[in-house]
Amino acid sequence: APKVGKSFLMAQLAYHVSTGLPLWDYPVHKGTVLYLALEDDHRRLQGRLYRMFGTEGTNDLLFAVYAKQLGVGLEEQLKKFVRCISEHILEELNQVLSVCLSVCLSVCLSVCLAIVSPVSTNVNSASR
Repeated sequence: APKVGKSFLMAQLAYHVSTGLPLWDYPVHKGTVLYLALEDDHRRLQGRLYRMFGTEGTNDLLFAVYAKQLGVGLEEQLKKFVRCISEHILEELNQVLSVCLSVCLSVCLSVCLAIVSPVSTNVNSASR
């Protein structure tokens, strides 16, 4: 069905999922979106998003204007995309875990010092 707004609907869905913003008053789970826009080019997609949302894209909205056919390479392209996204997510998790570990170690060290310090002070006082 030509010219009924399919591309605009998909752009709206993709944008809202990539930003996590509610859509039509429904909550949206934020995620990374691969938008296969096989009848458009990047410039046209960016223009559409700008007209609709005032931005040319989001960090979690990725466009593909070319894809192989199902059964002739598309599956491999999608698997590669998922691997790349998974690697990116793992890198971000490693950074978060590194910060958390540093904070935990600092807190543990502070608690240990707070526990040891009063004992040391009491021992020094008792020896006088």
